[in-house]
Amino acid sequence: MKKFNKILVYITLPIIFWFIPANWLESSHSICVLKNLTGLECPGCGMTRAVHQAIHFNFSNAYDYNHLVAIVFPLLFYVWVTQIIKTMKLDHKK
Repeated sequence: MKKFNKILVYITLPIIFWFIPANWLESSHSICVLKNLTGLECPGCGMTRAVHQAIHFNFSNAYDYNHLVAIVFPLLFYVWVTQIIKTMKLDHKK
Protein backbone atom coordinates (compact mmCIF):
# COMPACT_ATOMS: atom_id res chain seq x y z
CA MET A 1 0.00 0.00 0.00
CA LYS A 2 2.89 2.35 0.73
CA LYS A 3 4.20 1.94 -2.83
CA PHE A 4 0.81 2.91 -4.26
CA ASN A 5 0.86 6.12 -2.23
CA LYS A 6 4.35 6.89 -3.54
CA ILE A 7 3.22 6.41 -7.15
CA LEU A 8 0.17 8.54 -6.48
CA VAL A 9 2.38 11.37 -5.22
CA TYR A 10 4.69 11.06 -8.25
CA ILE A 11 1.73 11.41 -10.57
CA THR A 12 -0.25 14.01 -8.60
CA LEU A 13 2.49 16.61 -8.04
CA PRO A 14 3.10 17.36 -11.75
CA ILE A 15 -0.66 17.58 -12.30
CA ILE A 16 -0.97 20.11 -9.48
CA PHE A 17 1.99 22.04 -10.91
CA TRP A 18 0.23 22.04 -14.31
CA PHE A 19 -2.77 23.88 -12.86
CA ILE A 20 -0.79 26.66 -11.15
CA PRO A 21 -1.55 29.81 -13.18
CA ALA A 22 1.44 31.17 -15.09
CA ASN A 23 0.58 34.75 -14.17
CA TRP A 24 0.79 33.84 -10.48
CA LEU A 25 4.31 32.49 -10.97
CA GLU A 26 5.34 35.55 -12.94
CA SER A 27 3.96 38.04 -10.41
CA SER A 28 5.37 36.27 -7.34
CA HIS A 29 8.32 37.76 -5.52
CA SER A 30 11.58 35.87 -6.05
CA ILE A 31 12.80 33.71 -3.16
CA CYS A 32 16.35 33.57 -4.58
CA VAL A 33 18.74 34.69 -1.84
CA LEU A 34 21.39 35.89 -4.31
CA LYS A 35 18.90 37.96 -6.29
CA ASN A 36 17.34 39.45 -3.16
CA LEU A 37 20.72 40.39 -1.64
CA THR A 38 22.61 41.56 -4.72
CA GLY A 39 20.03 42.09 -7.45
CA LEU A 40 21.95 39.66 -9.68
CA GLU A 41 20.29 36.56 -11.06
CA CYS A 42 21.84 33.19 -10.25
CA PRO A 43 22.00 30.35 -12.83
CA GLY A 44 18.82 28.88 -11.36
CA CYS A 45 16.72 32.04 -11.47
CA GLY A 46 13.62 31.52 -13.57
CA MET A 47 13.88 27.73 -13.58
CA THR A 48 10.49 27.17 -11.91
CA ARG A 49 8.80 29.37 -14.50
CA ALA A 50 10.82 27.71 -17.26
CA VAL A 51 9.79 24.19 -16.19
CA HIS A 52 6.19 25.37 -15.85
CA GLN A 53 6.27 26.68 -19.42
CA ALA A 54 7.95 23.48 -20.64
CA ILE A 55 5.24 21.24 -19.20
CA HIS A 56 2.74 23.40 -21.10
CA PHE A 57 4.82 22.83 -24.27
CA ASN A 58 5.80 26.53 -24.50
CA PHE A 59 9.46 25.72 -25.08
CA SER A 60 10.44 29.12 -26.47
CA ASN A 61 9.02 30.86 -23.39
CA ALA A 62 10.74 28.30 -21.18
CA TYR A 63 14.06 28.97 -22.88
CA ASP A 64 13.55 32.72 -22.44
CA TYR A 65 13.09 32.28 -18.67
CA ASN A 66 16.22 30.14 -18.25
CA HIS A 67 18.44 28.65 -20.94
CA LEU A 68 19.37 25.73 -18.69
CA VAL A 69 15.83 24.38 -19.03
CA ALA A 70 17.08 22.61 -22.18
CA ILE A 71 19.16 20.40 -19.87
CA VAL A 72 17.15 20.41 -16.65
CA PHE A 73 13.70 19.60 -18.03
CA PRO A 74 14.70 16.40 -19.91
CA LEU A 75 16.68 15.24 -16.88
CA LEU A 76 13.79 16.02 -14.56
CA PHE A 77 11.41 14.12 -16.83
CA TYR A 78 13.82 11.16 -17.00
CA VAL A 79 14.18 10.99 -13.21
CA TRP A 80 10.41 11.29 -12.77
CA VAL A 81 9.65 8.42 -15.18
CA THR A 82 12.49 6.29 -13.77
CA GLN A 83 11.20 6.69 -10.23
CA ILE A 84 7.67 5.73 -11.24
CA ILE A 85 8.92 2.62 -13.04
CA LYS A 86 11.25 1.71 -10.18
CA THR A 87 8.44 2.06 -7.64
CA MET A 88 6.09 -0.02 -9.78
CA LYS A 89 8.68 -2.80 -10.11
CA LEU A 90 9.22 -2.83 -6.35
CA ASP A 91 5.47 -3.10 -5.89
CA HIS A 92 5.28 -6.09 -8.26
CA LYS A 93 8.00 -8.03 -6.40
CA LYS A 94 5.99 -8.21 -3.19
